[in-house]
Amino acid sequence: MPTVAESGYKNYEAEVWFGVAAPAKTPKETVTQLATWFTAAMQASEVKPKLLNLGLYAVGTCGADFAEHIRKQNIEYGRIISEANIKAE
Repeated sequence: MPTVAESGYKNYEAEVWFGVAAPAKTPKETVTQLATWFTAAMQASEVKPKLLNLGLYAVGTCGADFAEHIRKQNIEYGRIISEANIKAE
């Protein structure tokens, strides 16, 4: 099977990310506490090596930065879908 580059997509780049979201009306204090817990968990000495072993690199982007990342992904994948003329069945 050819690689993506061998298939003619020389500058192809893709990333996989995982995130946690809360309902829109969740109190800011609760969101802040959850972000603190998740960030600490990803950096914990017993967790971080396990993530790295799986090829996962903990970033810990939270709040507005994470929302912006999701917006950018939505725009980029929307552009790709449009340019490729992909239609839902």
